[in-house]
Amino acid sequence: MVSYAVKDWSDSFHHNYQYEINEVVDKLSIGLKRQFTQRVYCLPIPSALEAPRRLDYLNLDAEYLTFNYTNSLKSIYSIPDSKVLFIHGKAAQPDSNLTLGHAWSPKERVAISAMQ
Repeated sequence: MVSYAVKDWSDSFHHNYQYEINEVVDKLSIGLKRQFTQRVYCLPIPSALEAPRRLDYLNLDAEYLTFNYTNSLKSIYSIPDSKVLFIHGKAAQPDSNLTLGHAWSPKERVAISAMQ
């Protein structure tokens, strides 16, 4: 990277900075999200018989909201996906589109009714 203090500074050097910033941002956003999604997808989810601790009862007719990206409710409690709203998405595939955290801008937020 060329310093701003060099005598023969050229405006074209700004592109180098923009390129390097984009590389870092991509790794922190796109790359981190991809690795997180792949990690969640690979998590072993126990069955009802394998779960070390579980609730005694969950109503199969109820509807559930979950921030958990996995199929834990289905695997452990036999709750069908049709009864679960995955607030931040579900890691059904290694490249699933998950939401990490929350939107910073009200314009970026998706209404729950729009997700159904």
